[in-house]
Amino acid sequence: MLMGLNHDQFVLVQRGTKTIEIGLYDEKRAQLKIGHKILFTDLENNNQIMVSVKQLYKFTTFADLYAQFNGAKVGSNSTDNIEKIVNDTYEIYTPEQERHYGVLAIEMLLGD
Repeated sequence: MLMGLNHDQFVLVQRGTKTIEIGLYDEKRAQLKIGHKILFTDLENNNQIMVSVKQLYKFTTFADLYAQFNGAKVGSNSTDNIEKIVNDTYEIYTPEQERHYGVLAIEMLLGD
């Protein structure tokens, strides 16, 4: 599966700091299974990195997801509170999308 990442998030995945990718549980992500490969493309420079899906976690809301996984694992600062992380996420996804689809945490491992 192909997915794009903003540059800062791509770097965190590349370093192994970010181990959880988040997104809507939409039609595309609903196809993911443990062991599947994801090829992330850095939206700034088109660099690519391959990861494997280690585990999938479904949640109703981003707040529920962030209560389970700390900021650093999801690409935020470890000192950020849940409210800040959720508000940052709402710059990408709308609350309406969240209510419609639900959300997914993709635990990943570097490499193929």
